[in-house]
Amino acid sequence: MGDPFDEFWEVYPINRMKEYAVKAWEELMDMEVDPDEIIAGLKRHMAAYPDLVEGVGFKKFPVATTWLKYRGWERF
Repeated sequence: MGDPFDEFWEVYPINRMKEYAVKAWEELMDMEVDPDEIIAGLKRHMAAYPDLVEGVGFKKFPVATTWLKYRGWERF
C-alpha cells in the first residue's frame, strides 16, 4: 500500500505549496487523525462539487494546507 499523503495529494484538486501541506499532514498524523478519514472526506467534498471534474470549480477548494488545518474532511 502506498503512502496515504501521496494518495491525498494525487486526489486533491490544487497541487501547490506541497511542503506546507506535508507539514500540516504530519501534524495531523501526530494527533492520530486517521488518514483514511481525511481521504474519504476529500472524496466526499469533491463529489459535492462535480464541476471540479471539468476543472472549473477550484474556487470551492482552498489550498491543501488550509483544507487540512481547518479539518475540511469533517465538513463532508
